[in-house]
Amino acid sequence: MGRLQLSLRIAERAAVRGAQQANVKWFHLATGMADYREGRYARAVERLDKSLTPGAEYFYLDSLAYLFLAMAHSRLGEKEEAAQAMYKARILMDERFPKLDRGQLLDKE
Repeated sequence: MGRLQLSLRIAERAAVRGAQQANVKWFHLATGMADYREGRYARAVERLDKSLTPGAEYFYLDSLAYLFLAMAHSRLGEKEEAAQAMYKARILMDERFPKLDRGQLLDKE
């Protein structure tokens, strides 16, 4: 079994067993990213959608999920959905990520 397959199995197990935990969104992100890497783009979209946290303060999680969603939708030939996901990722990063050129750090606003 390859490393990616093992990682996917561990993340899937964590998502099922940790369904009531706050970190479950991160487990869905990990499995969605692994599905994307395995070429299972439709499954990746399903899992990545589960990882999104609209209105919450998990902008690092959401921006990464949107980037992978953009790539998965693109691979599925869903250009409009890919463009929308990329737009959402860019908005989150522009609005919420620290501006290193302005001296902002990751742990400060």
